[in-house]
Amino acid sequence: MRVLVIDDERKTGAYVKKGLEESGFVVDVANDGAEGLILASEATYDVIVLDVMLPGKSGLELCRELRSMLPNLRCLMLTSYADDEALLDAIIAGASGFVLKQILGTDLVAAVR
Repeated sequence: MRVLVIDDERKTGAYVKKGLEESGFVVDVANDGAEGLILASEATYDVIVLDVMLPGKSGLELCRELRSMLPNLRCLMLTSYADDEALLDAIIAGASGFVLKQILGTDLVAAVR
């Protein structure tokens, strides 16, 4: 599986990338939404893991935009906050899943699969 991680926190992006690569995924990382859109338009990804709170365009807005461009794409929202409203907004935006950044490596791999 090919995965794109979009997160403005470089440590989080590196952690997610490392965990997914150790499980056999091919992973690219973007540090903001604009970079993520460019990468998503240049390569075929099975899943995009994106931070809910991105600077500029939010992860939810980005999810909507990506899903309109690539209807078969799966988006997994990543957040620091357990918020029912954000979860509902993610579902409405077309996200396939919603996980907390504190997720353990094996649980993250399962969520991406």
